[in-house]
Amino acid sequence: MTLLPLVLTGVLCATVLAVRFTPRLPRDRTRRHTAPDAATAAQRSVLLLHGGYFASPSMAQALGDQGIRTVVRHYSDLVVDVVGGRPCVREASTGQDVADFGLVRTHGPGIPAPLLDTLTGYLAARGRALRGDAGGGEGHGRAAGAAPVAPSRPCQGVALADAGEPVPDLRFIADRRPDTSFAALAARLGTPFVIRPQFGGQGGELTHLVRTEGEFEQLTESPCGPVRYLAQRYVPNNGTFLLLVLGARVPVVVHRCSTGASGITNRRHASHATLFEAGEFDAEVRAMAVRCAALLGYDVAAVTVVQHRETREWFVLGVDGDPALADLPFADETTRAYAHHLSRRLRRRRSLVK
Repeated sequence: MTLLPLVLTGVLCATVLAVRFTPRLPRDRTRRHTAPDAATAAQRSVLLLHGGYFASPSMAQALGDQGIRTVVRHYSDLVVDVVGGRPCVREASTGQDVADFGLVRTHGPGIPAPLLDTLTGYLAARGRALRGDAGGGEGHGRAAGAAPVAPSRPCQGVALADAGEPVPDLRFIADRRPDTSFAALAARLGTPFVIRPQFGGQGGELTHLVRTEGEFEQLTESPCGPVRYLAQRYVPNNGTFLLLVLGARVPVVVHRCSTGASGITNRRHASHATLFEAGEFDAEVRAMAVRCAALLGYDVAAVTVVQHRETREWFVLGVDGDPALADLPFADETTRAYAHHLSRRLRRRRSLVK
């Protein structure tokens, strides 16, 4: 009985001595220093965007003297993409995401407003701000976390994708580059693909389904100068749906389809429209339309959605925050719903005043 306590005591002593005299290996400090070094390098980098001739080469030199990596690019060197529902704005030469720079600054006039809006919203969603003097002075752009305003289709696509809403893959065509040629877009988006102007409001006149390089060249060349387009993956469908969003409600749902060869179902190309019972339409799709309108700051909006013919997935094609209500299909139902919406707003305002 006395042997067991002696054995346990011996094992305990041996363990203590082993721990006490085991040599300590030096700490591996490589990992601890690598991440901060990489982060510091990113923070000490500047992307300078200009719309024409860069008039301050001395600025880049002065920044370099301070140990700041400076990249100077024309705005056409930016690539605006949405791939698999994930937006990315990068500079084409190195492929670096603009949000990975410590600072993005515009320099001088000439940068298109839709691109500025897209860039501002993209950086804001990542806790960054666009600085510069291209259309607004120092501090141009929204503060980080501010609700984006999306007047252009590129800006809308990036903002909606950033919020997790389903948007077909797209690429913004600001200027002619190899990555915006027909061959590059066909490889990226498949054929046919859709080209749309950067702004809505033409009733769909400039929206087309492109199948060949000849069609692409004809549609994107303009006698008035370059027209900036959005190239978007085509979603095979049996028609599109227009949902009228009034506040948090969707009182009107219209199905539009085309029996012609255009494959496009907007106001210009749709051959006929059908009024759906809004209360019986897919509740998740209605909620998605309300979210998209609210995200872009619209109390009244016409949201166009489409369902993939085979996968049954839903996608948002566009949000019109200033719809011509009297020109929409079933204008009587649309304007009547709008009148009810305004009446509710006025009653609510009157009760608040009381």
